[in-house]
Amino acid sequence: MVQPSNLTSPELLFAQMESLSVGFEHPESQRQLIFMLRGRYEEATPRGETGLSRPMSLRSVELRGRPELRAEGLVEEIRRIIGGADVFWADD
Repeated sequence: MVQPSNLTSPELLFAQMESLSVGFEHPESQRQLIFMLRGRYEEATPRGETGLSRPMSLRSVELRGRPELRAEGLVEEIRRIIGGADVFWADD
């Protein structure tokens, strides 16, 4: 049985998140997002095999930022880490 205190846990809410919208103010933010996603997906799975376990339920990741901050290959790298999620740059 799940205890009520567990229902408000940030960890539980984070694990159940299905969509994420991230705004970038500087290139370092993009590196931080990749580091966080790798930690949640790749390091949480046995032997680093991506996709064996879903520590987050992300189905969609919207990236926002000025055109000059849109790193080439970022969408593809996030898709590789998450696998199966819709990852895209928002039209600002």
